[in-house]
Amino acid sequence: MKRCTFAWVLSILLLGGAVLPVRAGAAELWLRAQAAPTGNLVRVGDVADVSAETTEECHQLLTIPLLAAPAPGTRIYLHRSEVQEFLQARGIDPQQLVFLGAQTVAIGEAVPTGNPSDPRARNQPPTEQPSYHVVVATRAIPAGDFIGGTDVELVPQLGRPARGVLSSLDGAIGQEARSPLAQGSVVREHHLRPARQVLRGETVTIYARTGGVTVKTYAIARQDGALGDLIQVQTLDKKERYTARISGRRQLEVLAAANQAHELATLGRPPTRQR
Repeated sequence: MKRCTFAWVLSILLLGGAVLPVRAGAAELWLRAQAAPTGNLVRVGDVADVSAETTEECHQLLTIPLLAAPAPGTRIYLHRSEVQEFLQARGIDPQQLVFLGAQTVAIGEAVPTGNPSDPRARNQPPTEQPSYHVVVATRAIPAGDFIGGTDVELVPQLGRPARGVLSSLDGAIGQEARSPLAQGSVVREHHLRPARQVLRGETVTIYARTGGVTVKTYAIARQDGALGDLIQVQTLDKKERYTARISGRRQLEVLAAANQAHELATLGRPPTRQR
C-alpha cells in the first residue's frame, strides 16, 4: 500500500500525471491535528495523509475538495464525521475507507483567547461550528463571461457566512462576471452583474406598441444594458436618438402613440405590422 502526501501529488500534477476515479478499497486516511491550507479550498490532502493500493487512488483522494478555506486570521474545526459527510457528498463512500489519526482537525491560524500563558486558554476544546454553503467557480471566468450551470458549484463551509458571499447557485447562474474569477474562488455579490442583453454598437430590433398594433423597426444601441434597462438607441441613418427599454437579447420596446409608432417605422427598415 502506497502512502502519499499532498505535496507528492502536486509534483505528479506538475509532471502531467492523470487523474483516475477512486477505486473501492481499504484506503487509509490519517487525519492530522492541524492543517494550514494555502488555497481557497480545503482538500483531503490538506487535512490528511493517504495510503492506498495505487498512486492513482492516492492522487484522486488527496485532491478532493472538502470545503472553502477559512478567512485569514481565523480557525475552524473539522470533525472526523464531517470529513466523512463531505466525502460522501462528493460521491465517495466513507465505508470503503479507514479513518485514523486525529478526531478533530484545526484548520487555519490559531485564534488566541484570554491570557496565552494560561493553560486553560491553550487547551480549550473546539466548539461546534455552524455550517453553510458557498458558491465557488469551477473554472477561470474572465470578466464579461456569462455564468452557466457548469461554471459554479456549492461547497460546504464551517463557521458563519461573510457578508456578500453567495450561498445559492440561483444567485450566480444567468449572471455575468463583473470582474475575473479564478478557478476555486468563492463568488461574492460584487463579482457579478445582470447579464447584458444589448451591447453598444449592436444593431437591435425595436418594437413600438400602441393599442393592438406592434410596429417593428431597427436601430443601433448607444449603450450596454441588461434586461429591463432604459438605454439610448440611434436610427440606422444616425439622424435621430431616442430611449427604449431592453426586453430580450438585442430586443427593445417603446410605448408609443399611433403617430409616434408610424414615425419610428419610417426611420428603420420597412415595418412589419403584427396583430
